[in-house]
Amino acid sequence: QLERTVDNEEDEDDELQLLRDMRRAVAMKESDKMIEYRQKQHGSYREIKETDFFTTVVREKGGSENVALHFYHKDFERCKIMDQRLQDLAPEMMSVKFVKIDVEKSPFLIERLKVNVLPCVIIFHNDVAVDRIVGFEDMGTETIDDDLLR
Repeated sequence: QLERTVDNEEDEDDELQLLRDMRRAVAMKESDKMIEYRQKQHGSYREIKETDFFTTVVREKGGSENVALHFYHKDFERCKIMDQRLQDLAPEMMSVKFVKIDVEKSPFLIERLKVNVLPCVIIFHNDVAVDRIVGFEDMGTETIDDDLLR
């Protein structure tokens, strides 16, 4: 009976070690992901130029997997309100890169992405526009959610 108890304790030790190893692997993966996010300037909200669009959004060119791109006009009050909301969200949602682009300096993208109403936030996931927030449509009840990016 003493041998069974010793064997059971060894089995439990092996299981605990396996569990620890699995947790350690997950923690390392999350840590690596956070390093990658910081390298790609996630956690902040900044302005990009039209020429930076592809290197920001297209992953083959070094872009991020999830990008929220705000098209704004510097003189529109609603764009300033959206700016503040996105500025607040950026550090909370590290998996998403938040950037803005001036519509006056981006005629090609405005036409190509059919941006007609401001503010306009287009959500990209794996290089594809998957959703957009136009004006303040549903802004009282909807926020940019990780579920949109899955």
